[in-house]
Amino acid sequence: MKVYIANIEQISKKSDLSTRLSESELIQYNKFSNQKRKLQFLIGHAIVKDVCGENVKTDNTGAPFLKKGGVSISHKDNWVFVAISDKQVGIDIENMNKKRDFKQISRFLGLPVPDNKIDFYKNFTLTEALFKYRNNDTIPYKFFYKLNDYMICLVCMEPKENIEFTYWNESFSDVNSAVQFLCSE
Repeated sequence: MKVYIANIEQISKKSDLSTRLSESELIQYNKFSNQKRKLQFLIGHAIVKDVCGENVKTDNTGAPFLKKGGVSISHKDNWVFVAISDKQVGIDIENMNKKRDFKQISRFLGLPVPDNKIDFYKNFTLTEALFKYRNNDTIPYKFFYKLNDYMICLVCMEPKENIEFTYWNESFSDVNSAVQFLCSE
């Protein structure tokens, strides 16, 4: 299983990427008025097309799915993460430096009320990643990673040793030294 990472500021020739989108993806892409959100969508879907080729389809909302396997896209700020596996997968990323009343948000969302922001972001990203996982029949592995000030949660049926993080473009150094494993549940 691979997790592809892209920083939208590091991608050149962004306009060329729109040629990779399907008709339903183009419709969804053109609905976004926020330029950053458009780029997040475009880059996430371009990664899926590059990696999966003919195996990728899109539903009527433009969301990608695989004929065989799983794909999940998450984005925050300038980061886009795409998890691709031959099994179901869900991923979420959140910026931990945003000022939030995490106790109030936890109560509102029905999450356990944490004692600290790390626990809040673990709960929050896990909830989002499980939603994207879309399989209530199996209990996945739950992994937490940190990239700078970002919490990443990955839920999948793959053991930790089968997960590889890689940058989608080559303008970054070794990703394994940048993404730090925190824990699993």
